[in-house]
Order: sequence, then C-alpha cells, then structure tokens
Amino acid sequence: MVALGDVPADSTWGRFSNTSLSLISSIQFWTQGRRHDSPELHDLEAHGKLVIRLSEPLAASIRAGYYQNLDRKLLMDCKQPVARALYRMLQAHRPADDTLTCRVADWGGRCGIINTDPRKIRRTLESAHKELQALGYLAGVEYTGQGATQEITYRFMPVETASALPPPDAERLQLLLEVKVARDRAEEAARDYSLEQIRRAVTYVKSRKNLRSSGGLALDILRNPDKYELPEVMPTRSAEKVKQAAQVATQVLEANHDAEFQAQQATLLALDSVSQWEGSKSTIRFLAKGVLSEAGFDQLEGQCRAGQISAVEFSRQLVARTQKADLKAYLLAFAEEHGLATVEAARRAAQGRPRG
Repeated sequence: MVALGDVPADSTWGRFSNTSLSLISSIQFWTQGRRHDSPELHDLEAHGKLVIRLSEPLAASIRAGYYQNLDRKLLMDCKQPVARALYRMLQAHRPADDTLTCRVADWGGRCGIINTDPRKIRRTLESAHKELQALGYLAGVEYTGQGATQEITYRFMPVETASALPPPDAERLQLLLEVKVARDRAEEAARDYSLEQIRRAVTYVKSRKNLRSSGGLALDILRNPDKYELPEVMPTRSAEKVKQAAQVATQVLEANHDAEFQAQQATLLALDSVSQWEGSKSTIRFLAKGVLSEAGFDQLEGQCRAGQISAVEFSRQLVARTQKADLKAYLLAFAEEHGLATVEAARRAAQGRPRG
C-alpha cells in the first residue's frame, strides 16, 4: 500500500509511505508422526484444530464493514477464471438499483485488461458475460457510443430474498454434533429428520469402532436407512422424566376440577397401602422435590408402605396446597412431625461439619 506523505502542493517531488500488508498473520495446525522423523513426514490430524489468525489490518477492515458477500455456489459454477474475476469485480461495484454503467476503457482497466482498445476489451469479456448470464447473475449487457467514449451497462438479475429457515431443534443438532457432523450439515439434517431417526443413526455410529468418518456415516444412515440394520432406540431417561413431570404438572393444575382424578383417588383409597404408594409416588415426588431429601423420600416410602401414612391423602393435601401457595411450609411441618429428612436440614448439617 502506497500513500502520499505531507508535501507542499506545488512541489514536483513527493514523499511516499510504503506499507507491505499480509492477509494472514499465523496458521496453526496439528500433525502426528514419529518423534525423530522430519516434520515434513508427519500426517495431518484428521480431527485436529486448525487456527487461522488474520492480520490486524485485514481484521480491522472486516470490523469496519469493508467486505462483500459472494455466492460460493455461483463461484464454483463459473468454469472460466475470467468469469470468476469479473463476478468478484461486479459484486464489489453492484449498485442498489441493479444497473451499473461506466466507460469500457475504464472498466477494462479495473478488470486488469492492459489493452485500452474498447473492441479488444469487449472480446476479452464476451465469454465471461455469456457465462454469468447463463448462471442467472446478469440479466443483460449493453454497449452505447463509439471509440474511447464507449460505455458498458450491466443489468443484474434481482436478488431473491430467501425465506428465513427455522432454527434447528437443539436436541437433534447436539446429537449430530456429538458424532462430528459438520455444523452446517448437522443443522440441515436436524431440520429434515425426526428425533427418533437421528437417535437411531447416532446410536449405531457410537456402537462402531475405528471409524474414519463418524459424521459421514451418520448422514449416510439418515439418507439411506435401508442399507443398515439399525437398533430400536428406547427413550432416554431424561426424556422419560420430562414426560412424567409434564403429566404430573398437568394433573396438579387440573386436579381440583377433574372428576376423573377424584375418582382415581377414591379407587386408590380402597387398595392396600403398598398399592396406594405406587399409585401416588410420582405426584408426591414431583411436588415434594427440593424439600425432602433422598433419605426423606426413602423414609416416607417406608412409612407409606407400612400404612403409617396414607399416600393418597398425603398427595391430596400436596395438590390442595399448590392452590394455597403454602406447599413448602406444609411439607417442612409434615417432615418434622413424621421425622423425615429434608434438603434444608442436610445443608445445615454440611455447613456445621468441621473441615478435615
């Protein structure tokens, strides 16, 4: 980069600042091989981290907004180097109204064409124009005038505004990332396939050893499931707990207004104490969570199974207390009355214990 320094305006001489710039300041990657071999004989690690650090001037330019978005697919579809170079140049100068006009001689210079003859510039760019029109980037190219003043006008095809894609499901995306599917492909697959399909594919991949491309195998299973004997995947423990909690929460909200719930409670009351506990424990555990410790739940289960506490009546009281907003106070008083261990008591005991 060359810049004119501070010199008198009437001087025929100039003082210039010359600065050499680079795009990349450093590249870091990982290799593996025998310790005493030349580094040139080492192999790149397939899953090693590649770190590319941009030079500070380039990074500052990007932060300031001096960059342009290029269509990677269109660049790859361009067969000619001239067409690729022309696309970059056009994209950098593309105006908002999708019409660009300039002198042919000036445009040839910007495109790196040394000859200033408009006829030769036109011949040099002709094949690139045809290719960019065939690819749907240019709508047309027109020339006006003669000789050195001849102008070229580019008319661009309007940019189609792509509808925003919905964000991928977080659980599906995480499963795919765990088996090293590239993020863009993982996001696409997370939108296209169900959670069950992805679970089955990931479970199969994780059961295999010494895979060269676990991510590639996962995607191939999703696209061609008939090629593989896939295991049936049971719902995860966490998913079961979430489902159970949702059912109990719904039950709690509707309990006082649901005749079916009341009938179920009446049926449970006619059963023995063990059956009452089995039918009520999910509701009790959900509502008492955070107050009773695990030891407290074990003590409660023992007393309910022995008939010392009515599990059905206790669950009824808990449901009723959710409407009165005094559930925690009720639970603490109940725990103290029946000698049940609580989370709060365990915390106090841990704080008072001397450290070794």
